[in-house]
Amino acid sequence: MTTLSLRQTVTLIGIFVVVSTSLLMLDRRDALDPLREGLASVITPISRTFASIANGPGYQSELEQELEQTQAELNAALAENANLVAQIAEFEILDEEKRVEAERPELDYMAANVLLRDATGTQYFIIIDLGADDDIEIGMAVTDPDFYVGQVVEVDDTTAKVMFIGDTSASVGAQLLDSRADGIVSGRWQQGGRLIMENVDRASDPEVGEYIVTSQSAVTETRGVPPNLIIGTVIQVPDVAGGTSDLTLEVRPAVEYDELRTVWVVMPHEEE
Repeated sequence: MTTLSLRQTVTLIGIFVVVSTSLLMLDRRDALDPLREGLASVITPISRTFASIANGPGYQSELEQELEQTQAELNAALAENANLVAQIAEFEILDEEKRVEAERPELDYMAANVLLRDATGTQYFIIIDLGADDDIEIGMAVTDPDFYVGQVVEVDDTTAKVMFIGDTSASVGAQLLDSRADGIVSGRWQQGGRLIMENVDRASDPEVGEYIVTSQSAVTETRGVPPNLIIGTVIQVPDVAGGTSDLTLEVRPAVEYDELRTVWVVMPHEEE
């Protein structure tokens, strides 16, 4: 066994006194805080790990339990809020349906949600969540519900395809609201345009801002489309000097098709 000499012992005691005094001075000046915090960041997780092992796999601190309970309550509140928002939206749709049916008692409306749009961008249509099981048929008119949107062109059991009037393949018989002059409205979406109304009698003297509605004339009416649904307004009348008796008008749609989330299919009216 090795023993220390008196000189070595005195030296060690002196070193201990110097180190202790230095640490005390540093602690008073908060100079040891970074070291203390660094050690705590290393030691605390280790001590928690050993504590959790010692207490078993089911152990949770009181703080962790409170956090979990708070999170559960928050999730429940969020779910309840989402449910309330959905119910409000449903009530608003029903209110709209009742309103338009009161204004047009000769028509029945059925609300439908928009499921999909054409992802390829080659056609201007939507897929709705109503189909043959809901008595939806090809040719039925679709509204928003105040304005004309388009027609049903395909039907499956639970879904249907609605072609917007803005598509170049779509057309509908129309009339100027004031003069009741006939014409045909068709889309120009694929060509970067909106709508046009063709074959309008020049003598009708159309004006910018005049409403265009679906036709009630036997000459231009479209099967399945009720009359007097607003399609849009005239935004340009060509300045044609002689030579032709017909005009082609530029039309602004009454509907922002891309913003539609709910549409209304006009159903055959059931007499009570």
